[in-house]
Amino acid sequence: MFQANVVTGEVCGSVVDLSLPGVVPFELERKYRSLSKHNGLLGWNWTSPFDQGLHLARPGLVYRDQWGQETPLAPAANSNDGLVASAGNLRLSRAAGELVLHAPPLTLHYPLPKPGASSFLRPQKIVDGYGNALLFTLNEAGLPERLVDTMGRHLRILYDNTARIAEIRRRSSTSSAEQLLLRYGYDRFGDLRTMSDAAGSYHFEYADHLVVRWTYPSGLSGYATYDQHGRCTRLRHDGGRRYRQLDYDDRRRTTRVRCWIQRTGC
Repeated sequence: MFQANVVTGEVCGSVVDLSLPGVVPFELERKYRSLSKHNGLLGWNWTSPFDQGLHLARPGLVYRDQWGQETPLAPAANSNDGLVASAGNLRLSRAAGELVLHAPPLTLHYPLPKPGASSFLRPQKIVDGYGNALLFTLNEAGLPERLVDTMGRHLRILYDNTARIAEIRRRSSTSSAEQLLLRYGYDRFGDLRTMSDAAGSYHFEYADHLVVRWTYPSGLSGYATYDQHGRCTRLRHDGGRRYRQLDYDDRRRTTRVRCWIQRTGC
């Protein structure tokens, strides 16, 4: 699940919790980056497509994509054509009472900011070049609470009292009954501690928001240790199945990596 970046020492990992194939597919990929310092809807240092959106920072705007990558948008010099800001192939315009971000091959539609509301806007619609769309219903806090995909499937997103995702449910196509798909649990520090689905539960432990242990539904665990700079120094798994040690030489700007996989080599 987790790997260490040998250049930065950052622990990274990703897992797909939910996949909805369709004309415009939706994939709930949960990504972890130990050095991101991102406090999102799935806890510290985790990002997902539900975290993508527009941050109304000053003096400009910042677009965060579904992978957590942030891109500053430069304000337009001339807004006569509705253009608000741009960066590379990203173009943000104002039209028909909403903000529209052209991010080929998709277009993302955002509600206009309300006075006193959050400075972070999440999309209410994601459209491809043929008009097929993922539709999001946002609650009063601007958080997605419902999703309808291009196949007509309905998801409901529920939150705990700290505005973190607690459950994701799917509505039956033949009745009002709902099926629980995913459940998330957090500790008092805002770290993701458990993720449960039909296959079982994953458990996570942290130190200062840095993941130090993760346990799979099978019961096997992985472990990470860090230096005083938050860089990973060791990754290992139960039973010696996998082991990696990283030694940093800051003066020479090099990293020495030693690893074993089932005692057969790196």
